[in-house]
Amino acid sequence: MQDEDAHRIVFTLTYRKEVIATGMLVPDGFLVLKGSKLVNRLGVPKGIIETRRNALRDRKITVYGLFQEDWGADSFKEAASVILGSNNCGLDVWVAEDGRTIGEVLGIE
Repeated sequence: MQDEDAHRIVFTLTYRKEVIATGMLVPDGFLVLKGSKLVNRLGVPKGIIETRRNALRDRKITVYGLFQEDWGADSFKEAASVILGSNNCGLDVWVAEDGRTIGEVLGIE
């Protein structure tokens, strides 16, 4: 069962025990909030590289991978993949303050 207030929850994404990103569900996808950071890694898939380049071109992120503005992704999956630099379903990496994953909030297994 989907949480009625899912669009009011701020989710965090943690990488190596550090919160690197925050975001929220929005009617047309997922909003990564200003101040979030990209993971810098080798072997980033081409599609993710292209999305990152577009965000850089649009001045949503800096050359250092810091979001200087909120950035709208098509889904929480796309947001997680772009931030982590690898394909990711996003269901278990976005976590609410109460400890529930975005998958649990949305009732997706």
